[in-house]
This record gives sequence, structure tokens and C-alpha cells, in this order.
Amino acid sequence: MEIVVRVKKETKVEVRVKRIWPFQQQTNQLPKKSKKNRSYLDNYLDLGFFWCGDEVNPTPLCVICGDKLANEAMVPSKLKRHLSLKHGHLANKPRSYFEGLLNEQKQQRVMLSKTVKVSDKAQEASYLVAELVAKSMKPHTIAETLILPACSAIVKTMFGSEAEKQVKKIPVSDSTISRRIHDMSADIEETVCASVKESEMFALQVDESTDIGGKMDEPIVINNFIGGVMVPCQDHIDSHDPSTGLVWAKIPDSGQAEVDAAVNAAQAAFEGWSCKSAQTRANHLLKVADILESRLEEFAVAESRDQGKPVWLARIIDIPRCVLNLRHFAHAIPHHLNTSNVNPEMGVVNYTLREPQGVAGLISPWNLPLYLLTFKLAPALMCGNTVVAKPSEMTSVTAYMFCKVLQDADFPAGVVNIVFGRGPSAGQALITHPQVPLVSFTGSTLTGKFIAQATAPMFKKLSLEMGGKNAAVVFDDCDMESCIATLKRSSFINSGQVCLCTSRIFVQKSLFKDFLEKFTAVAREVKIGPPSDKDVFMGPLNSKPHLEKVLRYISYAVEDGGQVLCGHGVEILDLPPQNKEGYFMRPTIITGLSDKSRCMQEEIFGPITCVTPFDTEEEVITRVNDTPYGLCASVFTSNLARGHRVAHKLKAGTVWTNCWLVRDLDMPFGGVKKSGLGRESTQDSLEFYTEAKTVCIKI
Repeated sequence: MEIVVRVKKETKVEVRVKRIWPFQQQTNQLPKKSKKNRSYLDNYLDLGFFWCGDEVNPTPLCVICGDKLANEAMVPSKLKRHLSLKHGHLANKPRSYFEGLLNEQKQQRVMLSKTVKVSDKAQEASYLVAELVAKSMKPHTIAETLILPACSAIVKTMFGSEAEKQVKKIPVSDSTISRRIHDMSADIEETVCASVKESEMFALQVDESTDIGGKMDEPIVINNFIGGVMVPCQDHIDSHDPSTGLVWAKIPDSGQAEVDAAVNAAQAAFEGWSCKSAQTRANHLLKVADILESRLEEFAVAESRDQGKPVWLARIIDIPRCVLNLRHFAHAIPHHLNTSNVNPEMGVVNYTLREPQGVAGLISPWNLPLYLLTFKLAPALMCGNTVVAKPSEMTSVTAYMFCKVLQDADFPAGVVNIVFGRGPSAGQALITHPQVPLVSFTGSTLTGKFIAQATAPMFKKLSLEMGGKNAAVVFDDCDMESCIATLKRSSFINSGQVCLCTSRIFVQKSLFKDFLEKFTAVAREVKIGPPSDKDVFMGPLNSKPHLEKVLRYISYAVEDGGQVLCGHGVEILDLPPQNKEGYFMRPTIITGLSDKSRCMQEEIFGPITCVTPFDTEEEVITRVNDTPYGLCASVFTSNLARGHRVAHKLKAGTVWTNCWLVRDLDMPFGGVKKSGLGRESTQDSLEFYTEAKTVCIKI
């Protein structure tokens, strides 16, 4: 954006507000090319650094913040550390972004208030105009543009001398400064507009063509990650922000050609990767985990916007669990690889090898996007396989960001390939590819059934984690307060979009009325709203079609004789104007349904739970098991003998007693009946991603 302030009877003042860097007054000569015939710029540009000073005393400076880097920071890994720790929010910026910054240094000298015989009034006006420009930008853009030492004059005008001193000490990305500007923006606007309007001296001309904030709301365009590089795709799918309903990302609509390219890259990398020691593979994963952890906030915000969950939930659960997945399998798998046995009578030694299978096809869902992708990716890689992954086309952004983490970690090219697209095109091409011997899938039972049928003639190895109709059993001797708090989480966390969420609650009859009253009151107090709001417990559902599907089940419940106690259609949902088109609904409690009704038998996958009474222990066990699914269940009782007894009789892959979603990665995870095939854990994943070979040696 270029602002021209014209002064009557005087010369003009130019104020060009662009990205302003604190080292722009220094010379921008690059040292001569290194012995490898690559300039220092080539060596470090991807990291976001370039050199200033002369050839005798070149000084490495950060392109983003202008920090002078100590000599020891010239080691590439430490340069990367500086970038990841201080500027993780720019992790997805392409090389061209940093090249653009360098060109600015060479070609565009920013004139903050270059005056040629102008009056003091013109000088003051230049500051006012700059402030007006700042008001038109988003808070984080203001911080990047104005809160830098090169703009100290404007900072001093806006906040005073003390603020100027403090600002110089704070990184550009510091959210405190963004909030400070945001809080003061109304006052700034009023002051500036009044000054400009009342004065006859100034005429404001704005060139919108170079507005540095103009592209902030344009959709992110995602590329496939094949052979270690980002590969563009010709066709794209719109991905919507669930909180607003607006398109915010363009996802590749990949097909057979893209999957073939990814599988070829994975095959080419397999021999080199599988021959590495388990510890070497672990070191690669641990480096990825460290970088991911350093960018936790950036990933949490992106996961929230892409999926709809509150930022706080992604911050404390999703992204930390991704880091844990990588670290856990990196540390655990090397200790579980081989066994041996000596048979003296036969004079032989037997030992086993756990051998990787080749290219693993990984398909992850939209409800816990990066969380479940890394849960598959980490053991597959640690076992020596290479990978072609296909995340859900509805939540692909953090997987794309993860590709950049892999690049920054110098992960071997071709070992991990990520192809984005729809299930019927990219997904089907992956599961039926003849060079993909094993497939790990998490998603709906319907899709899992299709995968099993499509791959059966090819005898592929399958791991299928699918739907659930999870029950909670509440006995009359339970801790009521703790039970209700736990069931609030298990029913409505992530808007009920977790395969382990509770959708049926069986309450012993003597406790039923009191429980229902208190649980309904708690559900009514759940705050629904924008995922960025720290006080919001429930954000939107992930997509408009899914919201429509979930709401249909409320209609089914009414048709089947149920009573909606709270939630959709009972209470008003009050949302900010910008979220009116988002995919929100209130947590809903239904009672009065028979066990054979649709809401008691079918997976809803939303914030709806059905509450029903029971009399005896034997009765409730039979009723809980009367469903096609068997993923998990919860039991609430102070009688631990009964807790054990009931847990043994429930047909489910996991049973929690007096708790919910307490996970240990060493423990098997998976379901029975239509809820799944196979298990995932340290040992189970090792067995799935490898084949055991016995070697017998005569001694």
C-alpha cells in the first residue's frame, strides 16, 4: 500500500508502508560463492537468513526479525532452531517468500517520513496517515509492519517513549503487542480520522494494488508431498472453515496418477530406509517431533480452524499427542524387534526377524486429523516401511504443514509421501495399488467394509478402526459429581466427533431422575461458539453435510417416540454474526427411546446422547451388548468387584471404569464386531507393520 500525502503550497511527503526490516540501512552485499559453487544465500535462504556487511566481516541476520546471529549459529541446525523457535508461524512460507524479502532489501528503500523542506505539520501528518493505514490491517499484520525498530518514530507517536523501548525488546510475533494495538485501534482511528477530516491541507490517495494485508483471507492452496517435494495438482477441492462456512483451503483432487507417483517414490526409498538401524530411524522421528513441538501453537490454531475444535483442545490434546506418538514409537520399537531361542537337544539356535513389508497405505479421518495420522505414521516408519498417506479431504491442512516439518528435519526423501484427495479417487487408488501390501484405515464402518471387500482378492494386510455406539453404565453407588463431569466430556468433547464418545447412557433406575436433572443442567451450560474463544467448550461440527446428518437423528428420535430434553430445537443458539453460517448445534440429550430405535443402534457421531434407565446388572449387560458395534464402554461404580465383573462381560475393545479416554500407547486399541479389525499399540502395531521370520542355525 502506498500513501501519498500532498501538502498545499509545499512539497509532498511520501510514506510507503511495506514490510520494514530493522537492518535495511546496512549494506546488503553477499559474500563470494563458497567452494561448493553455492552462495551463502543459496545455502541459507530456505532457512530465512541472509548475510549483511562486507566480505571481510559478513554478519548473518534473520530475514524475519533482523537478529544478529552469533558465529556458532552459522551451523545449519542452529539456524533452523532460531527460525522454528521464533518464527514458527512462517513455517509454510515458500522459498519465493524469502526471496521477496531479499529483493525488498536491495530494491525498495522504505521512506517513513522523508521530508524535503516540509513543515512540521506535514511531518505529523505522515505519522497520522501511517497509523490510519495500520488501523486498516489485521492485528498480526500491524505487528509485522509497525512494531519494529525501523518504525520507532511511529511507535513513539502511538505509544510513547517507554513503549518504544519495550517494543524493541519484543519479537515481531509476540501476541501481547498485537493485542495492545488491537485494543488501541478504536482510539487511533478516531484521532486520525478526525485530524484528516478537519484539515484542509491533506488529500489522501491510496493504491490498493500493493496492500500487504490483501491476501490474508485468500484460501490456502495445498500441494501433494511426493518424493520429498511439494507437487502441485491441477484440480482442487474446496475445504470450508466450519466456524464460518467460508472456503479457506484448496485441497488437491488427486487420483491414480498422483498415487502412482507417490507409491513409486516410496518404493524407491524403501531399500535405503529399511536397511537403516532402528536407532537411526528413531533419530529421524525424534527430530521431527522436536520441530513439531516448537510449532505447537501454529499447528493448534490451524487444526482448530480446519476441523472446528476449540483451539485450547488442539493445544492441550491433539498436537501434544502427535508429538507423543512420534517420540513413543521412536523410543519403544527398537526394544521390541527380535527374539531368540537355543535348543541344545537339537543343536540349533532359532531367532526371529521383524521385517518391514514395503509401502504402507495410511488413511486417516477428519475428526482427529494429525493426531491419528501420526499414530499410524510413527510405527509404520519405525518398523522400516515407507509410507503413502491420504488424510481426509475435509481436514488436510495440518498434514500439509507436517510435510514442511519433514523437509525442515531433513527427513529422507520418498520415505513419507502424502497425497490429498477424495476417498473414491485417491483413496481407492491407494488401497487397490498392487505395490501397497498393507493398509491402515480409521473411519466409518461403511468405508471400512468397502476396503475389506476391495482388498480381499489381493490378500492385503488390514487394520480397520471404525465406528462405535459406545455406552456408559451408571450404577447407583457411583460418585455422581465425578460421573457427570466425565460424561459431559465423553458425550460432547470435540462436538461428539470422537469414535470413543458416549452416545448411550444407561442409568440405574433409583438414580435415574436425579441424574437426568443434573446432567441436563450441565449440558445446558455448555458454551458453544467460535473455536478461537478460550471459554468455548464446543465448536462447530466439521462440515455442513455432517451437521445435516446429525440433526436428522433428532427428527428420527422424535419419530421413534423420544423426548428431547435439551439442545437443538429446545434452546436458542446465539452466535456472533461472523459465525451464523457455521456448522454449530447445541449438545442434545434424548430420553424415552427403545433400545432398537435408530438413535440407540446407529452411529450418530455428534453431540447427541441418549439416556435410559435400567434395573439390574445382568439386564444392562445384555442391553449394552445389543448393538452391531463394540469399540468402547464406561462403567461408573464404587464397587470395584462389580466394575471388573461388568467389564469382563461387555463386548467392547476397551472398557473404562470411573474414567474415560485414559490412553496408554502400550495398551491395545481397537474394536470388536463392526467397530474394527486388528489393534493398534506398541506391540500390536509392530506386528501389523512387520512380518515375523524365523531363522534356524545348526551349531
